[in-house]
Amino acid sequence: NIARKYGDELFQYFMKELFYRYLEGKSDIIVYSSPYSHIPTSSYYLTQVFYENLKQYLQSHGILNINIQFKKINRCQTYIEDYGALNANDRYDLIKNDTYEFDDKPNEASFLIFLDDISITGTHQRVIEKLMLEEGYSNDCLFLYYAKLIDSTIPPSIENDLNYAHINKLDKLFELIDSDNFAITTRAVKYLLKLNKNEFNLFLISLKNNNKIGLLEEIYFYALKNNYNKIELFNDNIVNLLNFINHNNKRTLKIKS
Repeated sequence: NIARKYGDELFQYFMKELFYRYLEGKSDIIVYSSPYSHIPTSSYYLTQVFYENLKQYLQSHGILNINIQFKKINRCQTYIEDYGALNANDRYDLIKNDTYEFDDKPNEASFLIFLDDISITGTHQRVIEKLMLEEGYSNDCLFLYYAKLIDSTIPPSIENDLNYAHINKLDKLFELIDSDNFAITTRAVKYLLKLNKNEFNLFLISLKNNNKIGLLEEIYFYALKNNYNKIELFNDNIVNLLNFINHNNKRTLKIKS
């Protein structure tokens, strides 16, 4: 619901302030969320709503000469630190070793829209601009954020305060998951895999009691796709997750080596 609210509001702002300024004469639009590997970021769901709104608007207004696509920037993440707690320099030093690549090369005439929920230091924008420069992409593009920190006296760690302002304890996260208004995100999976053994077991039992074994399987396979089983801090909980699923399921899953 929050992603839908933010996506709707961002779309309304875009239509009012930016649509005709940027899209007049354009025939091809590609929309991107913030880069991710296999587990979507929160902004992916916001971007999905924005994209669907824009696509529906073009169709309902008979603007059929504009082709619109939703594509991905792949990211191989190299760290597990909490990015939101870092300053600008530390953020850039942390993510510069990640590898990024466009899912496929955009057409030279494509107008690219990059969306994110919030820009704190602009680090991710710098990374994408650098990637485009290295790949020789000269597309017109727009970076669009739901919110942007413009007061340089406020430390970038304000992002962490926002990230955990409401979902800051395991019971709050479980309450959200149990509401059936939850979609898996990178932050949620990493938060769960970093829990101590007792808290993680409590989480597993709670989901089992609420008939959500299927969600545990989804978390498990997402963790493997992101290679979290190769991170020592996460590995014990991934093994425990696998054992728990197999103990409570008729079919047996196997852990990736």
